[in-house]
Amino acid sequence: SVERRSWKHASGQSVLASPRYRAFYMNVMQRGARRGARRVMFAKQGDTDLAYVFGGVMGGAYRGFQLGFDDTLAHLGLGNQVQMALIEALIEEGCDTYDLGMAMAYKDRWADETLELQTAVVIKSG
Repeated sequence: SVERRSWKHASGQSVLASPRYRAFYMNVMQRGARRGARRVMFAKQGDTDLAYVFGGVMGGAYRGFQLGFDDTLAHLGLGNQVQMALIEALIEEGCDTYDLGMAMAYKDRWADETLELQTAVVIKSG
């Protein structure tokens, strides 16, 4: 419900609006829950979800998957607040890396470095 009220949804950039991606994240998060790796944080008012962040941990690293917030409350910085609360919880459990995933301009203020990955495909002929 938060995602439907987010800027991502309004601009057509919400991956969670896609049944295919929603199914993918549900699968990943269910598998992560079974091995104790899932991490989720919500900001709520009563029974209403206002913001969320979710991802998973492996070793001492957290990999963020999605973050969203009710765009009508953007002035409250709820996306930043749930992310900060999650970071604090991750530090307490011993995580030392917070991977924001794909580089995007709005993530720059949260990152202290950007890693560029290269993919090489080697084909053996004959």
